[in-house]
Amino acid sequence: MKPIKFLIALFIWHFNLQSATGQPVTPTTWNSRGVGGGGSVHDVAINPNDSNDMFMVCDMSDLFRTKDFGKHWTTQPFQKITVTNNSSVHFTNSPAMIYALRSNKNSLLFPVLSKDSGTTWNTLALNPCTSGAFRMSVSPDSAGMFVIADKNKLFFSRDTGATYKGGSSVNQPFYSVAANTKGLMLAGVFWDYPKIYVCTNKGLLISTNGGSNFNLLSDTAGINFATEEIINFSGAKRGNTTRFFV
Repeated sequence: MKPIKFLIALFIWHFNLQSATGQPVTPTTWNSRGVGGGGSVHDVAINPNDSNDMFMVCDMSDLFRTKDFGKHWTTQPFQKITVTNNSSVHFTNSPAMIYALRSNKNSLLFPVLSKDSGTTWNTLALNPCTSGAFRMSVSPDSAGMFVIADKNKLFFSRDTGATYKGGSSVNQPFYSVAANTKGLMLAGVFWDYPKIYVCTNKGLLISTNGGSNFNLLSDTAGINFATEEIINFSGAKRGNTTRFFV
């Protein structure tokens, strides 16, 4: 009976689209039912200082924002910021400071910072990802601290991108893979300052001293990094118990 019911429903739907003369009815008006501009939307960012305030990225270059939890959306001016795949927006513990990965005319991503709650966006003093950034994570406890990655390297900054600390070197990556490999992917970061857990497809990098040094943990029970890779990572802490989710 299910196929018959389906055919009847399809016939009724088709019949309702006909005019009295039997000709197809052409819609005369269209109404918007959400954002997207025909592309996919992803990487929703919710303001920790105001849960009604959100950004949503679209792969058609549009960055959308709502300040009433999705009842109304506005498109950010393309003269100020455009986005694409892998773009993201990052609120901080400082309400006025927001980071983003902005795309240029070649669809390469680079980090920008707004100091006026998203009204204007400016490039960072130093962009370590000269061939384009891929992912970024900002500390929820310090507006100046973030990790950013390109296809082969990881960088860590404590001063809103003025400098990058890589072990004992300044403005160098704290971790990298050879250019002839299949690359590096930042799966996520869990911030528990002074502990910082940076997860990649190559393993888990751990700092216990606020990012001064990172050590690679490539041997984890349940995960064989020789044959398996992590593509998404998050963490949570309650009391003295820390849990990771991959």
